[in-house]
Amino acid sequence: PPFFAVATPGVNPLGYVALARHLDEDQPFYSIQGPGRRPKGRPYSSVEFENLANDYIKAMQTIQRRGPYYFGGMCEGARIAFDMARILEDRGEEVALLVILDTWVIENSQIRLLWKIDYYSGRFKDFWQMSVPEKRKTVLKWLRDRVNRRVSGNNGSRSQWPAAYWPGPSFVPPKFGGKITVLKTPKQPYYYVNDPHMGWGARTTGEVELQLIEVNTRKHILLLREPYVRQVAQKLSDSLRRARSRDSEQSIAMAVHQ
Repeated sequence: PPFFAVATPGVNPLGYVALARHLDEDQPFYSIQGPGRRPKGRPYSSVEFENLANDYIKAMQTIQRRGPYYFGGMCEGARIAFDMARILEDRGEEVALLVILDTWVIENSQIRLLWKIDYYSGRFKDFWQMSVPEKRKTVLKWLRDRVNRRVSGNNGSRSQWPAAYWPGPSFVPPKFGGKITVLKTPKQPYYYVNDPHMGWGARTTGEVELQLIEVNTRKHILLLREPYVRQVAQKLSDSLRRARSRDSEQSIAMAVHQ
């Protein structure tokens, strides 16, 4: 059965090409990506994620009409893949493998103070390395944007980010009933909460399987580039083989009972 790699609209999906090249030669591989661009200056809403998931399921089912399905994603593509799994489960379809590529859940996964320290120290470092004309241009743009927001009274898109990332303790996450396989690097940014499952344990009533990718980079996006993508492909191939084996055993058991 094919593996479907989920990409957010507007991102560069070429990393999946490198991943597909290092999988078994007989492994069908498809990338799913919606048209257009991602929202500018604001996060996706939960409704938008679900709408994308429904669209991606329609696209996937033009290739494979019925389950069991094997798919996964990275960054916001991981959230779309998770919603796809929930929707398919509600429809009575089987999701044999849901893979999360080194991606944290969005809600309540970052320590806000530490995130601010990391964010603003990074911006200050970038500003300090600019030339004098670039610094002047950056400061003028910052002042102009602040004035425009104050005059228009429009601060809505900026306020959407904290609401998305830190919805608070009353937030109840949606859940998927199957296993979630997380491929992750051992070292994660310091501003995340202490959770080896990257928040996905609270998103399933099943189990979370961790697969460590031993790499010497903290740059998340490099996982789908050489030489690191080779190890990701190996972990994914192993997960696909185990998932197919489980599905075959279940099919045989059902046939015997019938």
